[in-house]
Amino acid sequence: MIKLTIIIPYKNSEKNIIKTLKSIESQKINKNYYEVLLINDFSNNKSTQIVKKYIHNFKNFKLLKSKKKTDGPGHARNLGISLSRGNYILFLDSDDCLKNNSLKKIINITDNIQSDIYAFGFKVFDKIKNMKRKKIHDLNLLKRKKNNIFKKYLETSIIPQVISNLFSKKFLIKNKIKFKNGYFEDVLFFLKSIYYAKSIKVNKDIYYLKYNSKNSIVNSLSEKHISYHFKAYSDCYNFLKNKYQKKIKYFYIKGIIGLTAVYINKVNAANIIQSQKNRFHNNLYKICSKILLASNLKYVYKTDKDKLVKNFFKLK
Repeated sequence: MIKLTIIIPYKNSEKNIIKTLKSIESQKINKNYYEVLLINDFSNNKSTQIVKKYIHNFKNFKLLKSKKKTDGPGHARNLGISLSRGNYILFLDSDDCLKNNSLKKIINITDNIQSDIYAFGFKVFDKIKNMKRKKIHDLNLLKRKKNNIFKKYLETSIIPQVISNLFSKKFLIKNKIKFKNGYFEDVLFFLKSIYYAKSIKVNKDIYYLKYNSKNSIVNSLSEKHISYHFKAYSDCYNFLKNKYQKKIKYFYIKGIIGLTAVYINKVNAANIIQSQKNRFHNNLYKICSKILLASNLKYVYKTDKDKLVKNFFKLK
């Protein structure tokens, strides 16, 4: 009986994919308990050749091909969900790893829970800052009432992470929860999962190892990525606004201001020439001013981030 499906979309991951696969295959656990779905998301280097060679002798590892070329891994993940046979689903990025001896613990969890979502801790290795840090899932906030959780979500106090979670396949299918195409596809997916979940369990143990690199999406300053990031929170606000009307817009605007401040600081700290910084600043202004200046909401600028954004946009 397959208890767990691990879904790994990959695109041009030839440098890291073997390390990811070894972190799964090397663990001592009955191979019949889990399957690994590797989804080629239109790679154009040797990634698929490397994957085929590695999984050749492993019947529980399957290679699939994404049917639609899109930005981000959303479409590939949806394909994995639709073809999965496990009771629970774990999403693993192609440059991340499972911690040693964690897979057996994860499999045991699937035997003993009835939750829609089971969240656990993860450790981040940041190659950019040459550091590692322990991270406990923000789902601890789910002890609060859901309307308070969503306020925190909109103001970006909760970091959307579909990694380091087990999702019940039955739950995802029943509530028609799917990833959108585009980058930051996990933001709305995670919000909807919290919204529809009747039971969520949290475990602070570390099972997942995340590696941030210079080329990772979350560290990108491209105009496309920035646009997708703000659009993701706009989608969340539109999903929630008719369900939690009271003051929900205030927290959305607060989140947009916080997100804008993050990008202003990223651009200012980036090792790029001034003309590039000016271009990114102009793009930020174009994206964010439509939201902030047209919000018709009187917002009090109190924090340092607020003042940074106020000065940036010359808001009064």
